[in-house]
Amino acid sequence: TALLLKARAVLEDAKAASAASEHDHRVAHNALLHALASCGRASSAKALFTGMLTHGPSPDVISFNAVIDAAAQAGDADAAFDLYAGMLALGRAEAAAGAEAGIHPPPPPTIRPDVETFGALMHACARRARAADAEAVLTAARAAGVAPTVQLYTSLAAAAVAAGDTYRAFAAVDELRADGLAPTGPTYGVLLAACELRGDVDKALSLYRAAIADGVRPTDEAHNALMSVCGAAGRFDDALDCVKSLLSGDLAPSADPALRTDALNSAARALAGAGFVDRAVRVTALLRAAVGPGAPTP
Repeated sequence: TALLLKARAVLEDAKAASAASEHDHRVAHNALLHALASCGRASSAKALFTGMLTHGPSPDVISFNAVIDAAAQAGDADAAFDLYAGMLALGRAEAAAGAEAGIHPPPPPTIRPDVETFGALMHACARRARAADAEAVLTAARAAGVAPTVQLYTSLAAAAVAAGDTYRAFAAVDELRADGLAPTGPTYGVLLAACELRGDVDKALSLYRAAIADGVRPTDEAHNALMSVCGAAGRFDDALDCVKSLLSGDLAPSADPALRTDALNSAARALAGAGFVDRAVRVTALLRAAVGPGAPTP
């Protein structure tokens, strides 16, 4: 990809520049690590990172986060946690070196986990249904003084749903709200997936209406879960009624028109994906009639 080629060029330029500092080399290596993670090249990211440990430039927290994220995106939770353990070990080594040098109290380690580290670990847990590990990550984040974010709570809920624990998923979102945070589209998507697992149509419809009322754009995954839970219960028309009320303005009349358009297009995609092409076409026709011929198509 263009991103990967550009990152490689930056790295080669840094290597060629004799006056380049270790910081410059590290920045270039980190850029390539991020590019490899974005392209799904986890093994290449790990090889580059290993080279940094062996030959330099020495990695920093950005380097660790990039390679942990690459492992998480590849679904390799074990590798992600091994890298995290390596990060902690380096921090302990720094503290020990400070103590041996007679520095009291020793300065905090320069390489220590931050919100990006814990976010990547949570993502790995969600990908592999490792709910217990997700709980441990949340505990570790708090112990490290990192305030849990919407992403952390959402990934915790996702890991719980993947493990079949829908009650913990809802509890995670309750904690999110108790911390003064607001659910996002992905958060509602996870909760709707929990409703799908439970077969709870009424809760799913209530959550969908709440998301729209809060000005949140439901994701494609959220609409897929809504259509699935309603279809399985023989209540597909209830899902369509929600969609129509969104279009008519009865549901969240003050909602941003762009939100309605995005949500309805996403709903149409979900209908088509569930095999209800005729209903998807009907929703699209209603959308075009309401917004005009320039309305986006699913």
